[in-house]
Amino acid sequence: MTESNNLNSRTRFLALLDQRLSDSLDEAEGKELDQLLNSSAEYRELYVQHIWTDSLLNWELTVSNTISSEYTENLHSVETIPAITLSSAVKINRFTRFMQICLLLVLLVAPAIYWITNYPTDNEKASEIFVSTEAVESSEVVAVLLDSEDVVWSDGQASIEYGTSFHRNETLKLESGLIRIAFDCGAGVVLEGPAELKLCSAWQACLHRGKLAAVVPEGAEGFTVLTPQKKIVDLGTKFGAAVDDSGQANVQVYEGEVKVESRDEIATSKSLLLTAKSHSRYSENNSQASEIKLQGVDSDDQISVPSFEQLAVARSGVYPPSKKSLRHQDFDYPVPATETQAPMETFPSSVILGEDFYPRSHLSRTFVGKPNALNLDSAFARVVYLSEPLQWQELNGGHFALEMNGRDPAYPFIANRMHIKLDSPINEEVYFSFLGRYQGLDENDFFSLWFDNNYGEGTSHSMSPNAGIRFGEYFARMTVNEAGYFSVPADDVVFCLVGHLRKNQQEKFHAIDLWVNPQLASPGEPDIHVEFNHMHKQAFSFVGIRMGKDTESEDRLLFDRLAIARSLQEVLTSTDNILPDSQFPTSNIP
Repeated sequence: MTESNNLNSRTRFLALLDQRLSDSLDEAEGKELDQLLNSSAEYRELYVQHIWTDSLLNWELTVSNTISSEYTENLHSVETIPAITLSSAVKINRFTRFMQICLLLVLLVAPAIYWITNYPTDNEKASEIFVSTEAVESSEVVAVLLDSEDVVWSDGQASIEYGTSFHRNETLKLESGLIRIAFDCGAGVVLEGPAELKLCSAWQACLHRGKLAAVVPEGAEGFTVLTPQKKIVDLGTKFGAAVDDSGQANVQVYEGEVKVESRDEIATSKSLLLTAKSHSRYSENNSQASEIKLQGVDSDDQISVPSFEQLAVARSGVYPPSKKSLRHQDFDYPVPATETQAPMETFPSSVILGEDFYPRSHLSRTFVGKPNALNLDSAFARVVYLSEPLQWQELNGGHFALEMNGRDPAYPFIANRMHIKLDSPINEEVYFSFLGRYQGLDENDFFSLWFDNNYGEGTSHSMSPNAGIRFGEYFARMTVNEAGYFSVPADDVVFCLVGHLRKNQQEKFHAIDLWVNPQLASPGEPDIHVEFNHMHKQAFSFVGIRMGKDTESEDRLLFDRLAIARSLQEVLTSTDNILPDSQFPTSNIP
């Protein structure tokens, strides 16, 4: 601004200030004065000085007039003038008026002083702490945790159980990963770390940093997300918001409409309407707004907000749901006669793990108590009897197999169906093989056998070795970003996958090979080879199976004959040993 402009602005400010002191400002001039005060700390200081001076002068004038009036009344009421002393009544009246003027002065000037000393700069606004304007007990529940994906909570916080309630003004801090929450108003939010989100109420969240996406079903319109300087009001939609380290916000509308407003009550800018069809993005720093994505692991949905089924169950007050998933009818699995229940011990005795899913709880004491315990998600996984076993060339899975269903949309997104904690960790190069058959396969389905050192309901195991089917192809990977693909699987057809986990010279796992439906007599070169030399894992204690988020609950994966051994020959060899009659089980399958 030039010196001439500065002079004109100051002259205008002083003129408006004089009108303010004389109570002659109209509404437009009052707004103009507010704008000038907002623009300059010097003007605010002058404003306070003039208020002080004017108030003191008014007080002196008031006291003088009071004394003069009372003194004149006394002249008319008495014949003689008393000594130059004030009566007690005059003293009291004078003191009372003095206190009234002081109180008025404090009320007028205190806000101005606070304004000067505390008015935030732009940087201070970015780090403003959100405070709820409603005084409500902290025990008020405003949201519930639906699920998570590989989340790391800040400050070393332990994992939080699904269905945990969150209270008003509670702050959620993530280092990485995703969480999904359902607000009591009916809205759902997915938050991606690093992020910090304050749950102001059942209708309002305050995003300090990071990014989120919200889905707002019918009845939850008006759900609001605050950023350091903006207010995003939903009008029935799905939208995303991101706040960078400087406090600047980006907004994107995926469906419907939102209204973006300034949080500064003094600001004169109008609200901005964003719609999915036109003007769908807004950037606070006036740059081109980047696309906001919050994608779940192994999902083709780039905005992985909670499902409407999850939100509906959460509003019922019970999450995760307690009902069992859809199962196939009993006639799909005829109860076998006693003579057909003989298990096929087809694994060489030297294997690290051989699992044919025979229900050994029905066997004699010789076979009870396997060292590698099988853990199933009973709502979606079970051991079943197959009249026609899974078989690939000479490898036969036997009459019992593990059946797993896809994901029910009312349940958490991470769908781990089975895991085994190994009796001893795998700390050397190993081979593995298994048989499978996927019924209901389509291009966005996913399942994998994974190797890892931990197990948790929200762990995707995507940063450890995996092998299976992903988005219409067989795949193997060391991490989610280092993967290889081969061939297209067919629906409801038996397949055989054989893998090799390799170690480097530092004795760390760094590569995976995968053979897809190999010739068992001469497998040849692997169909997939993936390396990742930055992995620091030297051993694995768990193996398991996960179904993808986009699978359907009616999908059916049959899985059998899992073998882990030190050589390729061991996982491809079948001994076909039938147990003697004396060791047959005597009870039927329940």
